[in-house]
Amino acid sequence: MKKAGKTFLLLAALAVTGVLATAGQRVTGTWALVPTLSNFGGQAVVQSGTVTINSREGNIYIARNFTFEGSNQTFWYNFSTDGREGATIKSKERNSKSKAKWDDGALKVVTTDDNGTTVEYYKLQADGSMMLNLERPGKSPVTMVFNRAPGSQP
Repeated sequence: MKKAGKTFLLLAALAVTGVLATAGQRVTGTWALVPTLSNFGGQAVVQSGTVTINSREGNIYIARNFTFEGSNQTFWYNFSTDGREGATIKSKERNSKSKAKWDDGALKVVTTDDNGTTVEYYKLQADGSMMLNLERPGKSPVTMVFNRAPGSQP
């Protein structure tokens, strides 16, 4: 009986690992922002942007590049996270720490800095797009929609 229980737990763990790996493989690639389908919660509208996600051998890499265009100025934002799933990545330049993990089929990234804690949820949608739900301290939630960039493979 004990052996059967251990076997069941091992199979369940393998199944969960397979689901998480599949979720990572499906969102792996470069995604282009669709501003017209996004909701910026009354904040400055992002004119263009890409998110690149690569989940490989237990490591998660996320690069975010966004351009905000306002009156007489353009602001570009770039931030990357790269490390083992669940590991805390510290950035001396930004005085921040970030952690990425798979959570119920979504990629969850939690970043803490001097301004508080930001939470990002990246999730594949039924239509093949990817949605980013962004929660930042003291600001309205933001929902961004991305389509797979041309030439980017899952």
